[in-house]
Amino acid sequence: MQAPLVALSSFDKTLSRPQQQMQGNQLLATLLERHWQRAVSPDSIGRNQHGAPTLDDGNLHLSLSHSGEHLVAAVYHQPLGVDIEFMNPNRNHQGIWDYIRHPQEPQAITDIAQFYRYWTTKEAAWKCAHCQSPSRLSLLGVCDDALALDCGLTVQPLAAPNEYAMTLVYQP
Repeated sequence: MQAPLVALSSFDKTLSRPQQQMQGNQLLATLLERHWQRAVSPDSIGRNQHGAPTLDDGNLHLSLSHSGEHLVAAVYHQPLGVDIEFMNPNRNHQGIWDYIRHPQEPQAITDIAQFYRYWTTKEAAWKCAHCQSPSRLSLLGVCDDALALDCGLTVQPLAAPNEYAMTLVYQP
């Protein structure tokens, strides 16, 4: 089986929300055409009730994320999620961590890179679970520094632009 495919692109955050969605759809359509030999019109990519991109046939799973001036898209034959985040040094990392931390996860964040590694993993895993389960990020455990999730998903930290963190999570 082919591995999940990921593409990173620039993102124009000055566009309207529908234009931003179309920008994401265009990147997904490019991935589908280049690597899955499947011609898809960006207009044929819809959104589910949670805002996640979908194709009508359900044979392929899609995921999008954007942060700052970057957009990332992913495609796979199993459920997946991708997340990119700007590593903002001015955020209250510990306060956010306290809110999203699973009881089995570390009490304290040791550095900004660890926070964003956990944050992007949780976001991507939540997208992989179709934005439904669990209902809160604090119920989703990232068990250790190897980033093994308690729900049996594969976690793949991705090379990201400077000052960004990016993670792909998928069902093997």
